[in-house]
Amino acid sequence: MKRLDKKQKQYLELISLISIIIIAILSWETFLIYPIKLIVVTLHEISHGIAAILSGGNVVSLDIGLNLGGVCITENGNQILIASSGYLGSFLFGSAIFYSAYNYKYGKWILLSIASILFIFIVNTAANSTFILISTLLIATLTLVNYFLPKIVFNYLIKSIGLISCIYVIVDIKEDLLSESVMASDAVIIENLTGINSYIIAVTWLIISVIGIVFLIRQGFKKGINY
Repeated sequence: MKRLDKKQKQYLELISLISIIIIAILSWETFLIYPIKLIVVTLHEISHGIAAILSGGNVVSLDIGLNLGGVCITENGNQILIASSGYLGSFLFGSAIFYSAYNYKYGKWILLSIASILFIFIVNTAANSTFILISTLLIATLTLVNYFLPKIVFNYLIKSIGLISCIYVIVDIKEDLLSESVMASDAVIIENLTGINSYIIAVTWLIISVIGIVFLIRQGFKKGINY
């Protein structure tokens, strides 16, 4: 069988990434994507917690619901940074997971580092059994895929989780723009802290996220298939 040249590998990878996005969009409201949504909500709330700790505050509790709702209660710290970190943090986590599929040397350490962060938050901040269950399953997934899955399965599973996680950030922001929930969105909290209209904040993060996803796909295209 003829080996693919670099250009063919690049275009094959581009097709695979676009296929992941199309499949995700078509099955967005199905159980196929639901576990990844839970992952993103968990990473979103943990990002608030990390920002609180890095800015001198602390995390009181983390609460995740099966309805894809989450709350991170913090004390002290930089409130603007904490409120902003949900969108940014969950996108960065998704990007790190996506990148780990292209660099096996460092990728395994990236996944194990994320698993370690989750474990620390479980031990110190878990407020309910749902958060503990979701985080434990995610830790098991990030750990086990490193050692037990065939390379091609590992490759596409990790790319899918990372890429769909980043896409969900866009959906999360869109829902914050349109939601009439009694719970304040991150954009509204930032508005209350800065005086900047929440729609401007949300649209800004939306644009940043779209640019970020295009960048990830472009990087994937440059690297080409790697299994």
